[in-house]
Amino acid sequence: GEVTFVGFVRSVETEVEQLQQNAINDAVARLSTLPVLAIDMSGTVLSCSDSACVTFDWPREELIGQNIKVLMPDGFANAHDEYLAKYARRLEDAGPERARATSNIINRSRRVTAKRRDEVTFPAEVSVRDLHIDGLPTVFVGTIRDISDDLEKAAQTRCAETI
Repeated sequence: GEVTFVGFVRSVETEVEQLQQNAINDAVARLSTLPVLAIDMSGTVLSCSDSACVTFDWPREELIGQNIKVLMPDGFANAHDEYLAKYARRLEDAGPERARATSNIINRSRRVTAKRRDEVTFPAEVSVRDLHIDGLPTVFVGTIRDISDDLEKAAQTRCAETI
């Protein structure tokens, strides 16, 4: 009549801390005034800030899971898969530091043309960082800022200076 229980004990403290950190990171990204997007090595959108949804006029639930190419005009979109493939080859051959050093976009800001859901394009400044965590797939996190107003103000200033 003796009852024996078999089980295991584990600390959930680290899991709770991880969940809390994930919630904080998600809140920071979603509340950012800059459009922030995270993609995987195939270009699939994993996460996006509220500002990204507003800037590109995409509902979050529709943008997540799409390829990032939906936010690019055709000329650049067609080449994006090759950029990711080239980066993946460099990453595999030489590691993260060398892959970053030879990239034209990772850890740099660059002007590009971006595209809203309605196909209207606009000038943007893109900054991308790659995240490498041992044992996990590489993720890219980037900001994409609409610089239309900045360029317009600069043009007005140049025009005023010539008068």
